[in-house]
Amino acid sequence: MVRIGVISENNKNDGKAIADWFRKNFPNQFDFYALLQNIHGGSLDDKNSNHLVLKLRREFELETLDYVLYIRDLDALISDKTKLKFRKNRFRRFSKVVDKKAIFMLNIVEIEALILADFDTFKQHNNQSDLHFENIQAAEIENPSDYLEKNTSYQKSDLSTIIPLLNLETLKANHKHFKTFLTEFFKMIEQRKYKDAPYYN
Repeated sequence: MVRIGVISENNKNDGKAIADWFRKNFPNQFDFYALLQNIHGGSLDDKNSNHLVLKLRREFELETLDYVLYIRDLDALISDKTKLKFRKNRFRRFSKVVDKKAIFMLNIVEIEALILADFDTFKQHNNQSDLHFENIQAAEIENPSDYLEKNTSYQKSDLSTIIPLLNLETLKANHKHFKTFLTEFFKMIEQRKYKDAPYYN
């Protein structure tokens, strides 16, 4: 199996949710390992992050990983070029220390957009059949987490339970950036080309 380390803004929530989603949809293909535990998004953005870079290198070698999955929220629409450039630059810094064997999962706008992309599954899980959400592209919602918290019973702590339930084909249909990520993820895995992961244009 392919051994993949996971870095995220909250490995006990975001990172675990995505790892479990992959395990469910692609069984017996990947082993996931949480890296840089007990950090948060602000730590990953800190310019004085040399200690994290050194720690990442040690963990990468210790776990003999094939790749590192770097998960971040853009916290903005894809049209925000300034924030997009900043996220790319931070990814490059961490990618270099693992020999460019890193894959970038950039959530547009937030990881909660995945829940909106498969809202029917969320409703079934929460027994809230009366809720309604138009199936527009989920990445066009400016603040998915606020939308969910104001209109449903969703809490941030629900993320690691809900994300693994989301349907693969529905996500690809309703979240174009996630579909692009999956395409590039498997292209990199299958070809074993160790290079910087493609970015969203």
